[in-house]
Amino acid sequence: MRPGAPPGAGRVAELSGEVGPEPDPAGWTGLDQRGVPVAGVLATVTVAVLGATAVVAVAVREPDLAGPVALWTLAVALTAVAVAVATSYARWRCSHYRITTERVELRTGVLVRRARSLAIGRVRTVDVTAGPVLRAFGLVTLRVGTGQQRGRGEATLRLRPVERMEADRLRTLLLDRMRSAGGPPAGPADGRIAELDPRWLRYGVLSTASPLFGIAVLTVVLALVDRPLGGLLRTVPPGVRIVLVVLGILLAGAAVAFLVYAETWSGFRLDREPGSTLRVRRGVLTTRSISLEERRLTGVELVEPLGARLAGAARVDAVATGLLVGNGAESTEHRTLLPTAPRRLAERVAAVILGESRSPTAAALRP
Repeated sequence: MRPGAPPGAGRVAELSGEVGPEPDPAGWTGLDQRGVPVAGVLATVTVAVLGATAVVAVAVREPDLAGPVALWTLAVALTAVAVAVATSYARWRCSHYRITTERVELRTGVLVRRARSLAIGRVRTVDVTAGPVLRAFGLVTLRVGTGQQRGRGEATLRLRPVERMEADRLRTLLLDRMRSAGGPPAGPADGRIAELDPRWLRYGVLSTASPLFGIAVLTVVLALVDRPLGGLLRTVPPGVRIVLVVLGILLAGAAVAFLVYAETWSGFRLDREPGSTLRVRRGVLTTRSISLEERRLTGVELVEPLGARLAGAARVDAVATGLLVGNGAESTEHRTLLPTAPRRLAERVAAVILGESRSPTAAALRP
């Protein structure tokens, strides 16, 4: 990929086989080497949780098999961790990126080499995320996307991991070059638009996914403690048993939905930054920073799921050209500018984002 190559319409070039000479240290940068121990820690935690669950489940049902199962689980776990570390090391050795005045480029691959290139003018989102393990190492994941689908996934470059200060520098550099490629900014900086009010957390239990969370929790509990819990349920009348199961599903689902909302949206801030860029920051265990240029914004959507509508709440989503195309919660969370909050506040935020004195979503409609 030549730095001066003409920009394609969000095109992603993927080449199998040889990609050319090795990256020039003067123009290309490697990912952070600490990604190797991060992969080891993540693999260790994952196999430890899965292995412990498997051993406990076997020990409850067949105590005599607990010892052999534990030994086999340990052997599989050690193998999985070794494979994860080796794979991460190979990926680190073979991954390099660079940002030119016109393109963002990434070279990856061990057995099959791949080169990906995005035109700066087609970039729509610049996101920074970090889970608990990455944060412990001072690392983040930088994701640059065009919002367009190419083959099996979105036209996206993901740099994982990079050092936090380096990610901030790259984010600023990309936003500056995106503005240069797209003309003058839409308006002046406006500062803070909205931030989380702890009282909004109560809206988390109104999620339509609450019953599904409850069923999942109850299924796991029954699988682990089937004998004592099943025996207890069989001692009560059928009608009471149904009521207890339904109450268990509702309470467990509400608790999980509350925790999911709290983890996802705690620390939420919506700012208008210099150059008319909307930036959403949120998350506790996994922190996220999502940036969207206002000149890409074509409107907003006021969304009122049934539970939120009954409570007088709504959320605000962005309608933007080339915004992330995804499925389910990933797509929704990526374009959400304000989480579920009181409707009046949602309308005020929509008005500020659109530069209107009154939100169009508050207009009266005729049948």
